[in-house]
Amino acid sequence: MKTYLKIADLATMLSVVSGILALVFFLERRVMAAALLLVFAVVFDFLDGRIARFMGQDSTFGVYLDSLADIVVFGMVPSAMLLFLERSPVTIIASVCFVCAGIYRLARFQITYSQPDAKKGYQGMPITLNGLFIPSLLSLAGPSVIGLVIYFFAASVAMVSTFRVKKL
Repeated sequence: MKTYLKIADLATMLSVVSGILALVFFLERRVMAAALLLVFAVVFDFLDGRIARFMGQDSTFGVYLDSLADIVVFGMVPSAMLLFLERSPVTIIASVCFVCAGIYRLARFQITYSQPDAKKGYQGMPITLNGLFIPSLLSLAGPSVIGLVIYFFAASVAMVSTFRVKKL
């Protein structure tokens, strides 16, 4: 089976590039640039599915590619940011919970996205929302370890919860 990247898949890859650059800028202590790049990652993530549907390029490959990109950009990158700020038992536990909850959330999405109920909304907080909430935290409070730890635990619970989130 040959699979080539389609235009929508390139939008997914631009989300990954934005996320990785966000981490690079964060490591250089350019917090506002990092926050902005995470928002760009959200925009590209928002566009990839819409581009695929508009161009008739929906594919199982694209769905899986998007989920893998999401765990890197909206799970691993924020965790690396927190661990860069402080490596302590609490930040390590918060990061592990956050990434595991994100993986669980995306795995659940993979098996439910084609069900009739999926058109109404998502189950649990989409991991992509971390790409909006974390930049907001960084913009308002700066790189606050306590704020991020609290957010990571709250987001972990929200991602694995069963409440419905309406699709945009």
